[in-house]
Amino acid sequence: MHGIKNHEYRKYAGYSKSQKKLRGYLFGTVCADALGRPVEHLALEQIKEKYGENGILELPPNSPWTDDTQLMLVLARALLRGA
Repeated sequence: MHGIKNHEYRKYAGYSKSQKKLRGYLFGTVCADALGRPVEHLALEQIKEKYGENGILELPPNSPWTDDTQLMLVLARALLRGA
């Protein structure tokens, strides 16, 4: 329960292991997409120039996800509905 409060942990206790993994995958993908959005079309040297040698380390304000996330969520919904 690293960093998760007990009441938050109980909220997900009824989910199967597969459901928890899927939720984690979707959440991780959305976060990665939002982090990558500001540098999506930049070359490595441009990223280093703008953000330093380590690149983006924090989510910039107003950095929503991209169409990649939208498409992934639509596909996930379709798969869950049996399309």
